[in-house]
Amino acid sequence: MFKKIFSNNLIKNGAYYTLGTFILQGVNFLTLPLYTRILTTRDFGITSLYTAWQAVVVIFLCLQTFSTIQNAKVTYEEDEYREYNSNIVILSFISFAIFSIIIMTFSKKLSEFSGLSINLIFLMLLHSFFTLGVTFKSTILRFDGKAEKQLFISMFYTILNVGLSIFFITSVPQIEKATGKILGAVVPSIILGGYFYLEIILKKKPTFKKEHFIFCLTLGLPLILHNLSHIVLTSSDRMMIERFIGLEETGIYGFTYTIGTILSTAAGAFGSAWVPWYFQKLKDNSHDEIKVYSKNYLDFFTLVTMGFIFVSPEIVRFMGSSDYWIGKYFLPWIIFGCYFIFLYSFPVNYEFYVKKTNYIALGTSFSAIINLVLNYIFIPKYGSFGAALTTLASYFFLFIFHEIITRKKLNYKLFSPIQYFYRILIITISCFIYTKIVDFIFIRYCIIFILAIVFFTGAFKILKNKK
Repeated sequence: MFKKIFSNNLIKNGAYYTLGTFILQGVNFLTLPLYTRILTTRDFGITSLYTAWQAVVVIFLCLQTFSTIQNAKVTYEEDEYREYNSNIVILSFISFAIFSIIIMTFSKKLSEFSGLSINLIFLMLLHSFFTLGVTFKSTILRFDGKAEKQLFISMFYTILNVGLSIFFITSVPQIEKATGKILGAVVPSIILGGYFYLEIILKKKPTFKKEHFIFCLTLGLPLILHNLSHIVLTSSDRMMIERFIGLEETGIYGFTYTIGTILSTAAGAFGSAWVPWYFQKLKDNSHDEIKVYSKNYLDFFTLVTMGFIFVSPEIVRFMGSSDYWIGKYFLPWIIFGCYFIFLYSFPVNYEFYVKKTNYIALGTSFSAIINLVLNYIFIPKYGSFGAALTTLASYFFLFIFHEIITRKKLNYKLFSPIQYFYRILIITISCFIYTKIVDFIFIRYCIIFILAIVFFTGAFKILKNKK
């Protein structure tokens, strides 16, 4: 039975990506308690702020060239697809050179505005560019169906990152602890990213084909606005908390947000297998098959979200010192927001498939504007709790905007509104129950046990029916 199940590429690759994600997150989570104990909340706030600003730099640095690989895979034949990848790497080099000159020219002003030192801004440039080299390789492997190789690269990259971070923090006293943690991420990105850039170019020499550059920029440039809006959604809360309240509160919120995004990380792992399969099934017009798998996928992730909500206090206590435990009271609203990120992936993946990246940018921009306005109103009054609620509201609108676009503009309806509604209602009820029983371990564990029974019963039925 299991041999037949794992002959299905979607399930097989999904298992690899999920296993890899849990292993990698396991490494990160086992070291997170160490970081929260050797870094002060201020140090953690600096690293959290650096991560937020780095995410902004990454968006502009290479014009989102790597995001077009998935469309090139289903557009070009194999040989030209490899040629395309090599050409857009060259385009990324050119973009990096231009933006680096601009950023370093205004580095002093950027330092004052961002709250980061000039040295950290320089490290951020290197880190962002070479991390994209790793992203290029991972994306190519994902759409080639080589989940095992991507898993190995991710594990090596993560372990090297963690090892070097701990080394710089504990063994090099000349370096500030926050800078040491950042250096631990920069060094492996330069080693691996540089290697993968060279590998892509040497495997298929660049031809500088104009058609490839036009294809890439046409799809990639609108994604700058889309991804910038995403950064507003994921990072503006930390930036505003730092401005309005301080680095200590930023550290607590950044830590709690990291716990909440475990759910997004899991969704990304499943999506790594889902998107290539989904694109191929759309190309084959296998819409009935898509609907069967999609419903199972939606039910599965809804149960995972419920379970994660009720077990999250234990994760907070394990991962952080007592200085961070207050985050458990607003954590479920961050998790709920991450559930909407999962829901939004259904309409947005279709927008990617039909190459409507302008619509993608439009929908995400609206939700980013809402996020900025709500953050400005609620963070000064309610601090981290206000930021958590605005995160939830913003991701809700992110999902709604993209669902409207695919239904009204692209005439594509994967689920009926009622299918979404009652699952969202279930998560809403779970969050309110959590707020009443957060400190009652026995009750929460009874709920988790019931959810586990439902999950495994449903999984067994699906596998038995080979769906």
